[in-house]
Amino acid sequence: MDSTLSRHVRTNGVGSRGSQLIAVAAGAVLALTGCSHASPPASAALPGDGVELVVGTHANQPSPDVPKAVRARLASAISGEKFIGVLAVEGVPRVLQPPLPMSVTGETPQARAESDRKNTQTLTNLVRNARPATRGADLLTALLQAATSARAAGIPIPRIVAVDSGLSDRGPLNFTVAGMTAAVPADVAASLLQKHVLSATTFAGLTVEFVGLGTDVAPPQSPLSTSQVQAVSAIYTAVVEAGGGTAVITPLPGTGGVAKNDLSVGVVQTGGGKLTLGGTTSLGDTSPIGFEPGTATFRDPAAARELLKPVAAWLAPGSTHRATVIGTTSSAGSESKASDLQLSRARADAVARLLVSLGADPSRITAEGKGYIAQPPDRVNGVLDPAKAAQNRVVRITTIR
Repeated sequence: MDSTLSRHVRTNGVGSRGSQLIAVAAGAVLALTGCSHASPPASAALPGDGVELVVGTHANQPSPDVPKAVRARLASAISGEKFIGVLAVEGVPRVLQPPLPMSVTGETPQARAESDRKNTQTLTNLVRNARPATRGADLLTALLQAATSARAAGIPIPRIVAVDSGLSDRGPLNFTVAGMTAAVPADVAASLLQKHVLSATTFAGLTVEFVGLGTDVAPPQSPLSTSQVQAVSAIYTAVVEAGGGTAVITPLPGTGGVAKNDLSVGVVQTGGGKLTLGGTTSLGDTSPIGFEPGTATFRDPAAARELLKPVAAWLAPGSTHRATVIGTTSSAGSESKASDLQLSRARADAVARLLVSLGADPSRITAEGKGYIAQPPDRVNGVLDPAKAAQNRVVRITTIR
């Protein structure tokens, strides 16, 4: 009985369990172990889906690994003799293993189970030993490459599994750009379609499972706020759905480990959760006083109260301090300039009322809505820039001593 299992060498694109399995990763042959056994009947449907595994190897998140749930999915694909490919997320996405058909050998259930286990472990080790070759991170470009690769395989691969924080510092979805984590997901997807980065069929027929979006981070990247994590997940979901695919979000808390490389990645800002007394603070939709889209309703009233308590105390009766609350909007989504003004004023008033309910002297607060004031301009040649739009969709609180 041969104890070495390799990737299938197939002439018809669909291997049998008696075929030889060959694995190529980073120019090397991976030895996968097992024992040969008779092929199942042609009509037998093997379980599991083929998988394109997209895994972050860059800095600002823990060293690359395959979480338990993902390992189980790989094991299922191996047991079902499906295709598996592996891409690394870094400045320029890199193929660690092209999509190759898997095979399992063994004459007994125990031998086949052991073959499955060893094959899964070999793929896990491939990921764990990966180190980036280029500076930075670009998850979306890796996903686009994975989608193309999935369709090019001999047998279609229906699932992409991305184990990455998603906090790219370059490429078409750069979260280090100011305002990006507060961008409206639909605006981001529309912008990518307009720029032809994305098409309505980019992810057609594919399920893209995101593992650890916004949470699988390590120093020097600080943890994102809950609202920022939700925003990042919503943006990637909107992008996949605009491309005709189905997005699945799987939470994964950061492990606290640090990537073993010195190729840096830009840091995503996590501010917006503190107010400066004696200065001006801009608070957008991912801050504690973020609003529901198109309304003056706080997303999280309790968080808004907690944020504004120190300001209310600063503006208590008898104080000489003052505060100006100015609401502004982006140039997107409104029916008219008048509606922009109405919404921005309603949001400023909502903040002022909350301050008064917390004990602030109403005579010390001025609230005003200015609509879209283009600080900064959020359209380039008539096309909306989602990140700049988010910088306009804010409430600015200026506290004066």
